Amino acid sequence: MYDEYLDPELDALIRTAEAYLEMSFGFRMNLETVHEGQISSDIRGRYEVFRGEFHDKPVTVVYYLGREIDVVDDFVRSREGFDGEVKSDIVLLLAGSVTAITRRRLIEQRVGFLVPGSQLYIPEMFLDLRDRVAHIDARPKDRISPLAQLIILGTLLGERLEGANLTELAERFRVSVMSTSRAMSELEALGVARAKFVGRERCLHLPVRDRLLWESVKGRLRSPVRKIRSVKGDLPDDVMRLSGGAALAFYTGYDGPRVRRYAISESIFNRLEKNSFIEPADFLDEDRVEIEAWIYDPCLYSKEGVVDPLSLYLSCRHERGDGIEGVVDKLLDNILSKR
Repeated sequence: MYDEYLDPELDALIRTAEAYLEMSFGFRMNLETVHEGQISSDIRGRYEVFRGEFHDKPVTVVYYLGREIDVVDDFVRSREGFDGEVKSDIVLLLAGSVTAITRRRLIEQRVGFLVPGSQLYIPEMFLDLRDRVAHIDARPKDRISPLAQLIILGTLLGERLEGANLTELAERFRVSVMSTSRAMSELEALGVARAKFVGRERCLHLPVRDRLLWESVKGRLRSPVRKIRSVKGDLPDDVMRLSGGAALAFYTGYDGPRVRRYAISESIFNRLEKNSFIEPADFLDEDRVEIEAWIYDPCLYSKEGVVDPLSLYLSCRHERGDGIEGVVDKLLDNILSKR
């Protein structure tokens, strides 16, 4: 396995590359980090280097640490060093995105490269695979959009989203068709979805599933919680779902503190607050509850009045104390072991 202490952006890019290759060819490269002592310090100082396989052939994947404007010249100068040290049939330059000028120069110099979600060029195999959809910058960003996250979570939770067209998804999530189109393009750019048309209808197709899907996107998923408030007042039960420690207890048997906490969509929370249905509470108020305002509707995937387990995991994964870390990890293991 590659080094778990990689820079988070490079780690996410490697995962996306693995998912892109599996989606396109049905196999993974199984990349492993080439550590110090296995390759010259000169190359290590300018590249992160990984080894793996492509169609049963040894492949070396390198990620340039400098500026894009310098990458072609530097790689061409280093090619002899790569050939002498890595002992691979194929050397691929990995990038999150490249400009049209850099792309043309790489092809002119017969430099193999991989841009997940956009292009794979291997001159030694006469392979030039390009996505036919409009490309959104596939470089790792901090977060994906809430709607794209909902589609990912629904797929991981076993919701029947595969094959749904834009209108059906818009109705399912109560958003516009344009919003679902943007979310689908976002997932295609990440390399976890592919364009699929039934007649003239654009439909959702995620060939990357289960644990591989989770590993490909987990670094981009956000906590659904925008803010937490202690409040009192008239709270509508039909739009709230149990969250926090009590929800952890529901899924795992967690026995830590269980302050009453509920999740509600941010738009409904703001409306309740604006119309004075709720007001701030302090710790002496007996009717005090904690409310999490979520970036999406917590009712969408809830069961038995409790928020879905993946959103719960994302809301709790950075919490510490009261033994919660192990419980949160157990929650995720329980979900992924069923996939």
